[in-house]
Amino acid sequence: MDAGDQRLHHLVPARSHNATSLRHELTRWAHAVALPEDTADAMVLAAYEAMINVVTHAYPVREEGPLELSAELRRDAVRVTVSDQGNWREPAAEPGPLHGRGLPLIHALAEHAEISPGPRGTTVQMRWPAPVSVEVATAPAAVEVEVATEPSAAGRGMAPVPAEVATAAAGRGTAPVSADARAAQAEGAGARAAGGPGAGRQLQPARLQ
Repeated sequence: MDAGDQRLHHLVPARSHNATSLRHELTRWAHAVALPEDTADAMVLAAYEAMINVVTHAYPVREEGPLELSAELRRDAVRVTVSDQGNWREPAAEPGPLHGRGLPLIHALAEHAEISPGPRGTTVQMRWPAPVSVEVATAPAAVEVEVATEPSAAGRGMAPVPAEVATAAAGRGTAPVSADARAAQAEGAGARAAGGPGAGRQLQPARLQ
């Protein structure tokens, strides 16, 4: 069956455990629309890098803002958009061990990537080629995402970087090792800011649109 247009959309608070939950949700969506494995792996890792950038950089430590993820499959391409309503920070001139490698990795993984900062937030748009006709697996009409309020480090479920993605990124001089480390660092920052205005609020279940 021709997949036609298949879409995924979530809007959640910008927290590291929510980024991890959306990473898993995007993986399930990629399998449901039967994307090739190498495309799905690259797409999920690049989107996760973009989401962790939002968690780490978009908002002040004691403020909480939205993180939005959209994915769309059309006949010739899959497009993923990650956006926020925070402030853009210029990347460091020299990448460090935990920072500064996300944007180069996104460009290395995507066929096309465009980062658009603005006064109302930043949007990262990524694109990959898709088969002309895709067989849809048993994709549910709606999937609820349950997110724990305070997940442990062991429960974040960080998936290892696939070998083929690591090889492709290494060939471009980019080390795809920063996302999970930065997620753990962001989680620590969230714990330090637990007394802030956004503390104690739980994410409501999100639905596919």
